[in-house]
Amino acid sequence: MRFIVSSLLLSSALFSFPAIASQVSLMPTSLIGDPSQHSHAVTLTNADEVAVRYQVTVHRWIQEDGIDKLEKTGSVLASPSILEVPANGRRVVRLVRFGEMGGLGYYRVVFQQLP
Repeated sequence: MRFIVSSLLLSSALFSFPAIASQVSLMPTSLIGDPSQHSHAVTLTNADEVAVRYQVTVHRWIQEDGIDKLEKTGSVLASPSILEVPANGRRVVRLVRFGEMGGLGYYRVVFQQLP
């Protein structure tokens, strides 16, 4: 399975509370893996003086009649799925693929900021 995580959603993810500006970045923003690769790592870096918390969800991304659709999936999971990025710190989230290998898959990863 070619493992592709495309366009990590940032609009409602890192900036979901407009009144609270945070200085969090993530790298990389696109991941492409070969069939032998079962996981990827995404690093969140917090340049702010305040810790921030996120819930991470993964959705299968498909297009039907030219319309993007996100479906719940268990074939790719984020670990940890809830995390805190400390002030001036970093955290790594692993995206792990489960199930049968072989097909091409597209996924979106959403980082939803928690209060």
